[in-house]
Amino acid sequence: MNQSDRKYRPYWEWTTLVLALGFIAFIRFRFLSVPLERDEGEYAYMAQLLLKGIPPYTEAYSMKFPGIYFIYAIILRVFGETHTGIHTALLLVNLATAVIIYLIGRRLFGRWEGVVAGIAFAESSAMPVVQGFWANSEHFLIIFAVAGLLLLLMSADSLSSFLFFLSGFSLGSAFLVKQHGILFFLFACIFLAYLFFRNHLLTLNVKILKFGIFFLGFLTPVASAFAYLISKDAFKPFWFWAFTYASRYASSTPLPEGFHMLRTYFINMATPTSILWVTALMGLIASWKDKKRDSESVFLSGFFLASILAVSIGFYFRPHYFILLLPSLALLAGMGIKTLSRYLSKFRIKTVQMGIPVLLGVAIFLQPFMTYSAVFFQWTPEKLCKQVYGPNPFIESFVIAQYIQNHSSPDDKVFVFGSEPQIYFYTKRRAVTGYVYMYPLTESHPYVSQMQKELILDIEESKPKYMVSVNVLGSWYNYANPELNEWIFNWFSRYGNEYYKKVGFIDMISKSKTEYVWGPKAATYTPRSKYWVAILEKTPGNSAE
Repeated sequence: MNQSDRKYRPYWEWTTLVLALGFIAFIRFRFLSVPLERDEGEYAYMAQLLLKGIPPYTEAYSMKFPGIYFIYAIILRVFGETHTGIHTALLLVNLATAVIIYLIGRRLFGRWEGVVAGIAFAESSAMPVVQGFWANSEHFLIIFAVAGLLLLLMSADSLSSFLFFLSGFSLGSAFLVKQHGILFFLFACIFLAYLFFRNHLLTLNVKILKFGIFFLGFLTPVASAFAYLISKDAFKPFWFWAFTYASRYASSTPLPEGFHMLRTYFINMATPTSILWVTALMGLIASWKDKKRDSESVFLSGFFLASILAVSIGFYFRPHYFILLLPSLALLAGMGIKTLSRYLSKFRIKTVQMGIPVLLGVAIFLQPFMTYSAVFFQWTPEKLCKQVYGPNPFIESFVIAQYIQNHSSPDDKVFVFGSEPQIYFYTKRRAVTGYVYMYPLTESHPYVSQMQKELILDIEESKPKYMVSVNVLGSWYNYANPELNEWIFNWFSRYGNEYYKKVGFIDMISKSKTEYVWGPKAATYTPRSKYWVAILEKTPGNSAE
């Protein structure tokens, strides 16, 4: 390479990265207004309470770790309490994650390979098949995880105590966002131990000191969050939901069902990115054949294995879980490009040496856009939501919330008989019960009967002005206890008929048509679909005792 090439190559590198990421950002920008789905609604509602001084797990229950609620609280404060603001933050987080992956790739194998890795992550994490346009916790976990791993690589070279601490702090934050983040911390510990084992120049005392600083960094955000929960008397409910109940939830999926979900979601994800997967496989195989780059091989393979385990915890799969796999996949693809470049270096024709790796990188970039061209450039946010999530009342939640807001005061409370916490967020009204999800009340575990009794007590004591009844499978997909489920449904039917009147009916007839019926007509409306939502208002003067 001549002096002119060395001078201008970084500009081409950054220009390519910025243009590609800018193009992906433009696509994400088109879908900033997609409605919140359930998990986003939960995070947003819990963050809304947090901004009012109400800690997680006290007025809203969830098995998620508290980090995601703190992150959402920051997002709501900075970008506003809107679904568009939440997705704007996601756009920025996604771009930042892609840049960090590029920096890791550049450090491990080279500039062009790093560019390919960063771009590959950004585009694959925007695919509808991984629900990439919704701000699920995996996006926020992974930015902390890759930042921590980049800092670990930097600290291993410089032996900076500050960088070791920051690396551990970032990985601790990833764990605080979601339990799955512990896998990336464990991988980092093993990789750091491997590097120290190979480094004979450092004394044992120095190695122990640096590892201790790294571990201290990990403990700092975790201990801080736990201390906050203890100070707010929220640690006991947190422990129950995040550990006691979550352990039951994670172990409740039968193996055949888990394998079926894994096969289905994997095929759906891998098909539009088959070139990326083949290149990554080439990189994985080549990394172990190259004895000169054994530390890079351990890093790439270990990161990939940790990612697979993080996706597979409890053998319970959801499309957005696979976002955890994409950074390691993108880095392996970068290694695959590097391997191809080395092989082609045997040829004397410079066009062959440089052109084929560049074309492969371009093919990785173009394949998802060709597969989803209609989605990315023609679909509306509403159509995308319906096509990805089917008959779920995410779009309809705006209308439901608007009606409740217009007919209630800020002090009125609401109950949603279904798992649609986004309704609470949109209405800016507090729930009468901590059970913002109905799933725990319909699963098979020792606490289900007590939970149902607590829910009924909450409703009958608080007497919410409005109740929302959701007849959608997504809100009630667990029916492990038919007798108990029949009991709670019968109670709700009796209670609603006696003390409430139907004032709104939302009939989701198809993906493109929803019928809204209001006032007296709602009481006698006969649904044309099996997916519907009813709004119930407390009868005036009825004490609902």
